[in-house]
Amino acid sequence: MKKKLVLLSVLVLALASACAAQYTGNSLVTLTPNGSDYCQNPSVPKSVVAVNISGAAGVNKIVSAVAGKNVYVCGLLASVVGTSPTIKFTAGTQTTTPCDTGATQQSGDIAVPTTTIINWPGSGEKLIALGVVGKDFCITAGGTTPSIQGTLTYVQK
Repeated sequence: MKKKLVLLSVLVLALASACAAQYTGNSLVTLTPNGSDYCQNPSVPKSVVAVNISGAAGVNKIVSAVAGKNVYVCGLLASVVGTSPTIKFTAGTQTTTPCDTGATQQSGDIAVPTTTIINWPGSGEKLIALGVVGKDFCITAGGTTPSIQGTLTYVQK
C-alpha cells in the first residue's frame, strides 16, 4: 500500500509541475508544459501585427479582443520619433475610443529617447506584456507628435 501511495504522490507532483502556472503581479500567467511562457515555446504559433502610430498622442488598438482569450505580447520592434515620446500598454474595450472602457494599465509610461529603434525583449521571445482576457490590447503614445512604426509579436490564447 505504501508503494502505491508513494507512486501516486510522485505522479501528482509530476502532473502539477507539468501544468504549472505563475503569478506575476496582478495576473496569472499560464505556462506551457515545458515551464516556459507561450512566447518562449517554439510549438506555439506567434502572430505579428503592424504598429502604425503617427502624429498624435493617444490610445491605439493594436490587437482586437477574442472572447475568452488573452493577449501575450512577445516582442515589439519599432522606430520611435517625436518630442519626449512615451509608450504605455493598456487593455480594455471600446465605447468611444480604443481601450476606454474597463481599461487596465499593463505598464506605466515608458520614456523612449527620440529617434530610437526599440527591440523588446531583445534576443529571443519572452513575455513582455500581458493583456486581459476578452479585452483589446492597446498602445498609448505620449509626447509631442509621437510616431511609433514597427511590429508587435504576440500569442492569443
